[in-house]
Amino acid sequence: MQSFINSTKPANNNPYNVSSNQAVKIPDNSLKQDTFELSSEKKVENNPKNKVSLKEKILTGLGIGTAIATAAFLIYKNKTSKLHQLPKHIDFAQAKTYEEAIEFGNKVLKIENYEGFTSTDLDVLNWINEGMVNMSNMHKGKLRIPKNVRYTNLDPSILAAMCNKADSPNFGRFTVNKNAFDDIDKTLAKFLDFHNKTASKGIKIGKVQCQLENPEIQQLIDLYTQNKATYNQKVQLLTYIIEENNTFNTIKESSAYYINYLLQNNVITSADIGGITFEELLKKPIKEQRKVLVDVVQKINDEKHMTIKFAVKKSSPFSTVYHEFGHLQDMVLRTPAMGKYTNPNDYPKELLDWLNDPRKMQIANCVSSYATTGPGEFIAEVFASSANGNKINPDVEKLYNELGGPKLPKPIK
Repeated sequence: MQSFINSTKPANNNPYNVSSNQAVKIPDNSLKQDTFELSSEKKVENNPKNKVSLKEKILTGLGIGTAIATAAFLIYKNKTSKLHQLPKHIDFAQAKTYEEAIEFGNKVLKIENYEGFTSTDLDVLNWINEGMVNMSNMHKGKLRIPKNVRYTNLDPSILAAMCNKADSPNFGRFTVNKNAFDDIDKTLAKFLDFHNKTASKGIKIGKVQCQLENPEIQQLIDLYTQNKATYNQKVQLLTYIIEENNTFNTIKESSAYYINYLLQNNVITSADIGGITFEELLKKPIKEQRKVLVDVVQKINDEKHMTIKFAVKKSSPFSTVYHEFGHLQDMVLRTPAMGKYTNPNDYPKELLDWLNDPRKMQIANCVSSYATTGPGEFIAEVFASSANGNKINPDVEKLYNELGGPKLPKPIK
């Protein structure tokens, strides 16, 4: 799921401005959806039988296992499915009854059936249908649509899943986790605890306390605490807090990209990072990049007296839907992600190659921690972030295209 702070004028061909004397707004110029990740990494050997050198992803911060992620259960595909042709634009209005919501999905979106829903699930049905309408409108009606939508209890670490194996009888089955969305207040409480205790206080870079900037979060929290938030607004608050987690992760794992933004906007010069270029900085170990960021932030604070603000990417109530549609539109044969395996020794070579490529890991961490778990999840995360209206980092888009990702959707204004 997975937000930038847009400024009014571009600077150096970058759509974000640095204010000249008050604050530096650094966009999370990358991408979307999961948890605050503290990762302890060891190199994954290309020999799956090796039982000593394994990459460990330790997801903490929220204390809920792998931290509510989206997933595709089946990723291997060996043939291409046909695109649907829906109307180029569909107007959406929330259904007033369960029956009306089902009828809309059947007749307008061509969903064959909805499974597991009851008359008490109207909010969830409207949320799913609206997200699917948005996707259809972004594609002018020409896209792959789920065959059926299922509402059932899944593992607590999952928000939703899409079967996108073209030759499977379950192809196009979109499953939404009842454990997560049936009691949205219970799910949201865990994330609010993280926001209140950690994210709202910002992040300390070395000795400098920096801020996360996302004005919409506080507006949504105010509505929620006043019991005025709609179901969609509660889901949006959830996704925004997930994006806060992603911002923490990106600062930690992709420091060079924040430094490059400061270089592009003339806040610092090459001399401030030892006279090297951004490309040379990228080749340095992650720990060295972090140290450079610490030094740069300290210099900006001491000499320029500027407040550092890390922008949180845009999100929407429908990030989960967009992510799963990203899987459905992606018809490239891909290896399953890390989450499909209980033993890292079973990782296939393609996944090991992905995890052991420092460039790809750093670029994927610009998106989210979840985007690092496999090429297919990277594709779905980028797809959803673009649908949410985020500008995609050029290196992220380049890798996305190298992997053969589907055309990136743009939100309808």
